[in-house]
Amino acid sequence: MKPYDDIQNASANCVTAKTQIEYLTTQIKLYQDAHRGQTPTDEDRKYIGKAKNVIWSLRSTCPANYL
Repeated sequence: MKPYDDIQNASANCVTAKTQIEYLTTQIKLYQDAHRGQTPTDEDRKYIGKAKNVIWSLRSTCPANYL
């Protein structure tokens, strides 16, 4: 089993924004730790990019009281 989760279906949800940001930040770290020392592949870039895009979407669109 992978130490990180599949996040391809992740989408921004302001109601759970704070939890999502913490979760996705953790997933990025777990993914990077699992692939440490390897040359990043397209899959690696897509995974990290997806997580960062959802985080950015939450931070840029959700009202501050949800963050």
